[in-house]
Amino acid sequence: MKRELVDDIYKRLLNEDWKDLPPYLKGGQMEMCMFMALYSEYRNSRKARSLSARILPEVIKLIQYLPNRLLDGKTGIAWGMKFLFNNAILEEDDTIRNIHSNIQNECLNYCFVTPIYLPEKEYLFSIGIYWAQLFKQEDSLERYIIEERLLALVDECNRQLHCTIKGIYSPKDMSLSMLHSILYFLKKMNKEHIDSYQTQKLIESVENIYNQIKSKELLDDYIYHVLIKKTNALPPNYTANFYLKFLGNLGFYSLLYNYPDIFSTALKQLNEQRPSFYSEATRIIKKENISIETLCGWGFGLLTHTKQNNYEE
Repeated sequence: MKRELVDDIYKRLLNEDWKDLPPYLKGGQMEMCMFMALYSEYRNSRKARSLSARILPEVIKLIQYLPNRLLDGKTGIAWGMKFLFNNAILEEDDTIRNIHSNIQNECLNYCFVTPIYLPEKEYLFSIGIYWAQLFKQEDSLERYIIEERLLALVDECNRQLHCTIKGIYSPKDMSLSMLHSILYFLKKMNKEHIDSYQTQKLIESVENIYNQIKSKELLDDYIYHVLIKKTNALPPNYTANFYLKFLGNLGFYSLLYNYPDIFSTALKQLNEQRPSFYSEATRIIKKENISIETLCGWGFGLLTHTKQNNYEE
């Protein structure tokens, strides 16, 4: 996909009133903040960097009122700030460090009082996604503290995949979004050589849970198959607007999971199946009503895709 489309997305987002958005990581101010920060790196844009820097303090003002969730809560905002820090875009100050400290304490307190991790109103392994972002391969006390927590979360994945608590939880009732987020976490831990033996065994057992899940949303099914590196066709005969939104969601997860293929595989398939899609997508993004969530998702997907392919034209 040509890089000019990223510029079109940037221009559309510049005209959006970000102050009316909720502070969320998905569909909110934090998502806009992250796109502007990443775009500023891509295009060396001072204007984008300045806007990102203006948005973040407003997000931080609201973080204390949010639930401890990823997509629409404080965990997601903290995840986003750590992502920007890890990519040398954001410097951490005492305020940001205190946010991380508070969220980590809340996560630990939750795990101490519950037999299994069941986040309210969010079907993702959010706690694992967040803590995985904190880990760095460096010889420091902080690294070993985080690694200890990640080992405990690998054990939590084992409970999620194999433990049944009568009247409370059964793996066969797991949502596919929870399963693919657990799979992402386990693959990440395996790559970082954190309890490699158990993570590999758990990764191998994921397919059994997948086969037991009865309700499989198209989006989650596509993400799951990309993560296991198996071909999964895009749903056929839908409108351009449907595919635009679908790929917008894939773009978000390509950033969240640091896995560009989630977006780029679908983009390649769609370009082959529907040669007119690029011009359709460009027209819609330039002129039609489209959500900020979809715009940012496409932005993330294109930026990770072009970075992966050396900014291909």
